[in-house]
Amino acid sequence: MKKYILTSTTYHIDNDITFYGIALINTDGKLHELIDSFNDLTDNKAKMQKLVNLCNENNLNSIHFENVIQDLIAE
Repeated sequence: MKKYILTSTTYHIDNDITFYGIALINTDGKLHELIDSFNDLTDNKAKMQKLVNLCNENNLNSIHFENVIQDLIAE
């Protein structure tokens, strides 16, 4: 089953800074395969989680994944 998930990267500088992204994975419950990902898109976790939820709820086809990210960046 393919699904979109929230990703995060924390950078340790003076203060920890966390950025969020989105990945598309294929999973059968035990094995996970990374199909594509876009990391470090925003420091707004709620905004990225909302996008992840929308992609999953609407069964976003992977051929449109990059277009969604381009729209997010252009926003």
